[in-house]
Amino acid sequence: MLAIISFILIILIIVSVHEYGHYVAARYFGVRVLRFSVGFGKPLLLRRDRHGTEWVLAPVPLGGYVRMLDAESAAQHNYPPEEAIEAKSHWQRIIIYAAGPFANIVLSFVLLLVILSNGEQGLRPLVENVRATSPAATAGISGGDEIAAINDTAINTWRQVEVALADSLVAGGDIQVAMADGAVYEIAAVPEALAEIETLGSPAAVLGLVQQQNYIKLQIATVQPDSPAAAAGVRVGDTLIMFNGIFVERWDEAVQIIAAHPQQPMPVVVWRDNSALTVTVTPSEVKRGRRKVGYMGISPTIDRAALAPLLVTVSYSPPELVVAAVKNTGQDIARAVSFVRLLISGGASRTQVSGPVGIATQSADAAMLGFGVWLRFVTLISTSLGILNLLPLPLLDGGQILLSVLQCVSRRKFSDKTLRLWHISGAAILLALMTFIIINDIVQLF
Repeated sequence: MLAIISFILIILIIVSVHEYGHYVAARYFGVRVLRFSVGFGKPLLLRRDRHGTEWVLAPVPLGGYVRMLDAESAAQHNYPPEEAIEAKSHWQRIIIYAAGPFANIVLSFVLLLVILSNGEQGLRPLVENVRATSPAATAGISGGDEIAAINDTAINTWRQVEVALADSLVAGGDIQVAMADGAVYEIAAVPEALAEIETLGSPAAVLGLVQQQNYIKLQIATVQPDSPAAAAGVRVGDTLIMFNGIFVERWDEAVQIIAAHPQQPMPVVVWRDNSALTVTVTPSEVKRGRRKVGYMGISPTIDRAALAPLLVTVSYSPPELVVAAVKNTGQDIARAVSFVRLLISGGASRTQVSGPVGIATQSADAAMLGFGVWLRFVTLISTSLGILNLLPLPLLDGGQILLSVLQCVSRRKFSDKTLRLWHISGAAILLALMTFIIINDIVQLF
């Protein structure tokens, strides 16, 4: 029930904002809007305003649309022909089609202002230790230090460490790391670092910086049903000791070993009922980005007492708040664009693609973690919707923009037959895509 309610609320918010962006732009350029609908199907609620626009709430919460007057409808219903979308210039039509995705980005920015206005909670940027022979170790950084700044950017949380290091690696050159005790270290440029991020999981890991994670225990908190761990007999409450003959002291060490052994049987020693027990686990294979990694299906116990002193809340002045919201919005856009690129290139895993069922499940999980987390989830979905709608596919906003650009460049209007084929092909593509996404959702759910 929480998943259903949360999903419907998210759709109402982001679809309404998206379509309202189209509506405002269309009205601004004098295009008559016949219907503004949130949802599909027979209207549950319908109201007609003084401009003749029907405002509709429909029962199928899988999107929405703004129906603008076209030349054919104008002729049939005796509307002024200058109010049709075809009567507008190409650049005006491009703005109208782009206004929906733009409205989603604006929504994300506004919600981030609300979220960050109460401060941003994160983990202190404490370095527990440094991987031997790593770039950080070569620079002289040691465990127990707290990072204060990276390349003159003030650091308050570990997430800011990851973001600043990622920016620095993309920019290239040496990285200056200042510590809270006043020490300053210079990490030499690592040309191959960007390629290693996907393998090791984070910029900090690539450079050899190990985050303070003493609050993550090796005792297992959950075992996923039908997972490799469950099949091997691993239980909640077991404490991990050894993988493939290697003692583990941290949870991330166990994760790295599991990831490195997809579909490879390996002995795992756990502590259960005051004695050591050996089980054989064969991690399943899942795709993370461009690589295949092992998956065991377990999660760790979190020591709340040890976590509490590591938590910090960063407060922002009004100018800092705007800058932080802009940065977060930009990062969300970059991630969405990167994911679309991976989808197109085949680098994204099927398990990373979510449709209505997946979004509903994830939104329920976010809601259970608090209103602020749920709002942050809404910003991510809103940004993703905006970016995905810019794909140059027929019937999507990006497809309409592409069509306008092509007609502008060719300096001629495409024939009705060409436009009909364009829209029919778009409907077929979207139907196939939605079918795949929904089936994928169901497969992952069960």
